[in-house]
Amino acid sequence: MATRIFLCLFICFNSFQDIQAQDIHQSFYWIRYFNTLHFSPRLTWQNEADTRHFFSNNKQHQAIFHSRLAYKIRPKLQLAAGFTHSLQRPNDPQVSPRQAKPEFRGVQEFTYNTEFLHPTFELNGRIRTEQRFLGTKPIAEDQTYTFRFRHRYRLQFSYLLKPAKLALRVSDEILVNTTGTNLFGDLDQNRVYVCLEKRFSPVFATEIGYLHLKQPITDKPQSFQRDIVRLTFYHSVNLARDP
Repeated sequence: MATRIFLCLFICFNSFQDIQAQDIHQSFYWIRYFNTLHFSPRLTWQNEADTRHFFSNNKQHQAIFHSRLAYKIRPKLQLAAGFTHSLQRPNDPQVSPRQAKPEFRGVQEFTYNTEFLHPTFELNGRIRTEQRFLGTKPIAEDQTYTFRFRHRYRLQFSYLLKPAKLALRVSDEILVNTTGTNLFGDLDQNRVYVCLEKRFSPVFATEIGYLHLKQPITDKPQSFQRDIVRLTFYHSVNLARDP
């Protein structure tokens, strides 16, 4: 009996290993510049430029640019809307030439931020919707696009070390594609992120973090398993008039 149980466990373990072996493991580094223009205590214009590269050969995988207007309707509640442009290069770092496919997105988001249990802990929830127009081929005059509607749900916990001007953050974000025939959606990505932010002044901060990204591959029993080191530079500019 014990032998049979052992054999069953051995077969199940090896089957699980075979499934895991089908996944494609990749390592990246992402570098981001995040600029915030403050027009008033409530109204800001947020702009991001992000370049993403393979660790293996330093080839660029994606360049992405975000621009959003954000408005605080309450101290803890913020609404934002904007536009994203992306240039997506091949998922295989060895492919050459590395021509990019364009993407354009409309973006709307809702963010709620509050203290959690103690003043040094913060809880942040964000819901973002995206209307994605993805180019079907490298940049060309006769470009055609496919449309996808995507929802993103992120939950983030922060621990604030105010005397040291440090913040430790942990977040999990689920990205889901929805269609007219599948309103509940299909998983596009799951992102788990841990980072440490250091604020050097009221207008400048840096962040270093580790992101694990899982993304199922369409029409294949595989997923991309991506390990990412992310470096962010935050820069704020106050354009509000003094009262």
